[in-house]
Amino acid sequence: MPKPAVELAAIEYAKGILREQTGEEPRGMSEGHGYDLRCGERCIEVKGTRGPTPGFCYFTDGTFRAAQKHESFELWIVTEALDNPTLHVVNREDLLHTMKLEVAWMLPLGKERLARYRRR
Repeated sequence: MPKPAVELAAIEYAKGILREQTGEEPRGMSEGHGYDLRCGERCIEVKGTRGPTPGFCYFTDGTFRAAQKHESFELWIVTEALDNPTLHVVNREDLLHTMKLEVAWMLPLGKERLARYRRR
C-alpha cells in the first residue's frame, strides 16, 4: 500500500536532517522492519502530520516490537510536514513508558469478500 503524501514528505524531511547530522545517506527500510529509516545504528520511525500538533500516533505491532528490541530506536514526528515541517523527537524510553495499547476490531476485506457485500 503506498504511503500518503504527508508521510512521504515527513520521511524526506527526516532524511535531510539525518544527512545534516551524520553526513551519511539514511536507508529507507522495507515493510516488516518496524521502522522507516536506518542511519548508522539508529532505527527511526517517522510519523507526519498536516497540522501543528499531533493528537495520536498509531503504531503497528512490528513498530512496537522494534522499539522494544533496538536500543537506538527513535520516533520522529514531523508536524506540518507538507508546508512548514518541524521535527519532534521522542526517545525510546519515553515512547515505551507512555505508549498505550488500544485494541480495535478489524474486518479484513479482500476483493472476493467485498463482492459478497455488494448491494444489488
